[in-house]
Amino acid sequence: MLAIAWLGVLLLIALLVPNTLQLMARYEPALGVGSRPAAPLSLLRAFDWAPTVPWAVAMSSLVVAVVMRLGGKSEFLYWQF
Repeated sequence: MLAIAWLGVLLLIALLVPNTLQLMARYEPALGVGSRPAAPLSLLRAFDWAPTVPWAVAMSSLVVAVVMRLGGKSEFLYWQF
């Protein structure tokens, strides 16, 4: 039951949260993607990327957490083959 709840939450996140092209659309993030003006005052404007200190702290924290999890023990995939 817990797995189904997680699946539902992750599905909502995948479908409702903007993707990277939408987050960085003001800065022409890829070839063929035109820039757009900033979103009007709404809930989605909170997700717009801007080079600010809070975004730098959030991304740095995420990178540190991921790098710290890399050192764990993992099984060798082809051990019995």
